[in-house]
Amino acid sequence: MRPFVRAVLIAFALPRCAQHIEFAKVFPPEERQYAEFRDALARLESYRGRVARNADAAIDAYGAALAAFQRLDAFLYLHTAVDTTNERAKEAEEALTTEFDRRTAFFFREAASAKSKRYAWFLARPRPLVPDPLTLGWQAELHDLLDARKQTAADRELYAFTLIHLARAGNAFAKQHGYEDAASAVYAQSQLSKADVTRLLEDVAAHADQYKHYEAMRAGRPRVESPRYTFEEARVLLPRALAPLGATYTAELERLLDPAAGRIDIAPGEHRRRGGFSKGFAGFPSVFYMQAFTGTYNDLRIITHESTHAVQRQLQASRGVAPVYLDGAKYLFEACAIFNELLLPEYLAEQSGDPALRRFFLEQVLESKGIAVVFNVAAEAAIEQAVYDGVAAGTIHGADDLDALNARIAARYSSAPRVQWTSIRLMYDDPFYDVNYVIAGLVALQLYAHAKHDPAHFFPAYRALLENGFTAPADELLRRFVAVDIRDRGFVAEALASVQPKIDELERLYAAAR
Repeated sequence: MRPFVRAVLIAFALPRCAQHIEFAKVFPPEERQYAEFRDALARLESYRGRVARNADAAIDAYGAALAAFQRLDAFLYLHTAVDTTNERAKEAEEALTTEFDRRTAFFFREAASAKSKRYAWFLARPRPLVPDPLTLGWQAELHDLLDARKQTAADRELYAFTLIHLARAGNAFAKQHGYEDAASAVYAQSQLSKADVTRLLEDVAAHADQYKHYEAMRAGRPRVESPRYTFEEARVLLPRALAPLGATYTAELERLLDPAAGRIDIAPGEHRRRGGFSKGFAGFPSVFYMQAFTGTYNDLRIITHESTHAVQRQLQASRGVAPVYLDGAKYLFEACAIFNELLLPEYLAEQSGDPALRRFFLEQVLESKGIAVVFNVAAEAAIEQAVYDGVAAGTIHGADDLDALNARIAARYSSAPRVQWTSIRLMYDDPFYDVNYVIAGLVALQLYAHAKHDPAHFFPAYRALLENGFTAPADELLRRFVAVDIRDRGFVAEALASVQPKIDELERLYAAAR
């Protein structure tokens, strides 16, 4: 084994890390940001009453206002992440969103009759609904409070009250805006219908025997302890694992992870937001946050996933993609991040000469995003959709009804269901987002298959997709750049077939280890 690989795979003590976002390096002063944000809004408002006659210029002005908003929103959100007790920043972020939505509402009303060749897709795509105040925030906060204490029977009913209220309010709000229900309203933002999603979830359930076989194979197997890494090792390892994406991508990744740039926040501490995320847009360099880097493989996985979002945004902005095309269907964002997640454990497995560690990394391919995410999150998405349908039909009244629904649906996707409605946080925090992970997981498997079959052709096309922006529907972009068709009847079957060789390889490794 080469010295570098041996060093990377040796278990280390928890790394000492004191890296925080350097706000002064990444962002202008807050007062200047507010001034530029309001100046941009004022320029946009100068088009009031004439957006349709000056479509391109008005959309350019909206894009500038959007970029100023995204920068200031990221600034405030990061302050609440590094210190969850920072009520000033939280209230300022909420006020910022309210002001932006209020002062740009006229633009969308007038743009409905505008025409533009350059911005045809922006004008055609559905506009996200401004959230109903009844569905903002408190459900996720109550869920977190309940999670933080030992649950009681009364807590189950509080979880149920929260979820049922959220479903009732979400459905009513969607109907006020012309949608059948909340699910249809959210799916439309990704150019999907409820029938599209239902068919996809049913197709995944129809292939559950593959996952159930995998679960049976894994049952009772001892867990290998994760190797440990310092952050400096992670900074070296991740660009090597993602080297097939090319020098431009890895250079952006290295710049993001360079502590001297002040764009990462990975130090442990009190009152920090859970998990990890990235922020990025035109007008400021992308940034990465995680609650704490402790040196586990899972920390590497989180960095790989979230840094993909950050680098993708940076590549698009650097290429000059218009601000209005820097966001789009979330499943395409997530598919790229999950595909990169698959590259990491495969690289580590190839570099390891230790059979136990090779098994560990192969398990990570499958346990994290290779197959488990598809079936477990599909179960979550199916449960969520059924909850909203049941609330609308009047068949769900409390925790017992939700338990029965959960058990019935989860059993379709797994032989040992791990999904529990009280712990599906996204249901409370970001309704119907889970569907993005289901589609993304399947897309990532197809990307992985294409990468193995024809890397010389695939990776340039994949890099072009990363840099392109959302200039068309996400399903069209996938077909155009990487020949993945999520609407093909064989989409699910082909995606899951691509992971079967990994399951077979792991089964052989288990047999050899007996």
